Amino acid sequence: MLALWIWLALGPPIQRPSEGVPLRWTAPLECPDQAALRERVDALAPGLLDSRDAAGSQVEAEIRVEAEGYAATVVVRNDGGETRRELAAGDCELLADATALILAVTLDPVAVSIGLGRIESPGLEPRAIEPEPVEPEPIEPEPVAVDPELDMPRDRGLPDRPRRLRAGVRVLGGGGYGPTNTGYATVNGTLALIGPRWRAELGGLWAIPRVVRVDAGFGGSFDGWAILGRGCFAPTLRRLELPVCGGVELGSVRGRGLPDLPSSDRASFVWIAIAVGQGLWFSPIDRVAIGAELDLAIPLNRGGFRIESVEVQRIAAMSVRGLAGVELRW
Repeated sequence: MLALWIWLALGPPIQRPSEGVPLRWTAPLECPDQAALRERVDALAPGLLDSRDAAGSQVEAEIRVEAEGYAATVVVRNDGGETRRELAAGDCELLADATALILAVTLDPVAVSIGLGRIESPGLEPRAIEPEPVEPEPIEPEPVAVDPELDMPRDRGLPDRPRRLRAGVRVLGGGGYGPTNTGYATVNGTLALIGPRWRAELGGLWAIPRVVRVDAGFGGSFDGWAILGRGCFAPTLRRLELPVCGGVELGSVRGRGLPDLPSSDRASFVWIAIAVGQGLWFSPIDRVAIGAELDLAIPLNRGGFRIESVEVQRIAAMSVRGLAGVELRW
């Protein structure tokens, strides 16, 4: 009865909240255990997990194995709310050190700063991280285009450089219709200045004398010559060249009576013509080209050759020449 009276007088014992921080720690076997984690926190702030100031906090920490090492999730719940941190490292010991530091700073940053001023935590010693050697990737040279005209490489990404000027000497032979209204054999010689896709020419041509007779028995010997100058657009396709030319011809067309005629006088006309031409040339080697061209010449004057009242020849309305030859270049 006396014990019952004392219990009623003093009341039931007061249940005090347990001091300290509930800590739930999960980690693989090769990692530090919960006791080792508490030791790391105590090294940063002694007695922090058991202190009255930290009571009311709850800590959950988990370390798990991942493909590239270890990962940790640290959750701290207290009156201020919930704090969650996620960490990753290749070493479980280092990850446990970082977890302990996060717990200590979250629970009491002032105590941690004081503790770090007094001691060095063996778990937080600085570690030298050596960079992994990186092998440089081999750099392959880019292909370059080669200019067959100069035998020099040129950058593919840059515009073509103008090729140097060259000179050429061309000799051609052939035949056609004109300068009078009959057929002639013709020879041609030309000096040329050659650039990239163009050429300028100065030359001369000669229509070899041709004897022409008419039904009345009259006839004569006729020929013609001209100095020509022209410019050409000369596109190329590998070693083929396709020059398209235009220019002017200036010369003379001459006629002379045959020796067996009563009269063997001479007569001539000035030859002025506008000329155009298309060529096809092939250069098997750098200094030589062979080819052919077709020329048209339209005279700007008219006239004819007469013996007494008989017209033997007259200036053709158009002269057509087909020529072939060779050109030397340097």
